[in-house]
Amino acid sequence: MEQEVKHLKEFKVENFKCFESFEMKDIGQFNLIVGDNINLIKANTIINLDVSANLNLTKNNFTVKTVSKGKQENKKLICKNFNINNEVPLIGFIGRLVGEKAADILPNALEQSLQYFSQQCSFIILGSGEPTIEAQLNQIKETNSNFYNAYIGYNEELSHLLYAGADFLLMPSRVEPCGLNQMYAMRYGTVPMVRSTGGLKDTVIDVGDTGGFGIRFNDASTYDILYSVQRAISLFADKEKLQEVRTIMMQIDNSWEKTVSAYDEIYA
Repeated sequence: MEQEVKHLKEFKVENFKCFESFEMKDIGQFNLIVGDNINLIKANTIINLDVSANLNLTKNNFTVKTVSKGKQENKKLICKNFNINNEVPLIGFIGRLVGEKAADILPNALEQSLQYFSQQCSFIILGSGEPTIEAQLNQIKETNSNFYNAYIGYNEELSHLLYAGADFLLMPSRVEPCGLNQMYAMRYGTVPMVRSTGGLKDTVIDVGDTGGFGIRFNDASTYDILYSVQRAISLFADKEKLQEVRTIMMQIDNSWEKTVSAYDEIYA
């Protein structure tokens, strides 16, 4: 069930800015209407980002039938503002930059990926945490422009745009008792790339298995991330298969309504 947005905080990321208002605000490159959701308007194309508490898509967002076009528009938007190539698969990371999320191996894994798969994929990192990791992630920008960028900090609205625009979401967590990001990603038709642990293993079926839709790997290691990136590049190239897994993901019901119903069936 959609919930009313109670609070919207002012934020700014390059050309983006929003205010607590229901009025149209001209911010140069884009206009935004801030209300129950954020509407990004450009060249007569409306891209709606739902920021309601349940983080699900609303009827105004792209659907299973329009996911290819909808994601492409969001991808163009975020890639332009991060100076990233939008023709190759975009892999995002959203989360805390700490050891339990395996963020300490991200800098090396990303640099290796950008080297081995030169100009075949791009990355956007959104998160904050250990200063050393933050500095390493920022440093990668210096040698990998157009295929890598990072936003160090927490930004709820930007995370929605990255979920909507990314083709894949990387989660190499060492520990993940539940995991929510992979479920948010699936609602946006974004393929989760996850380590087989905890809730990630419970909620993501590998694309190589029957009914699969995600990419799973066993170890929080540079090698396993590199292999997963290679698989992501191959999946992105197979447009028919990519559409198939997006269709599967976007129709998965991880709502509380389903959970409560299943609970009632067992214990009622």
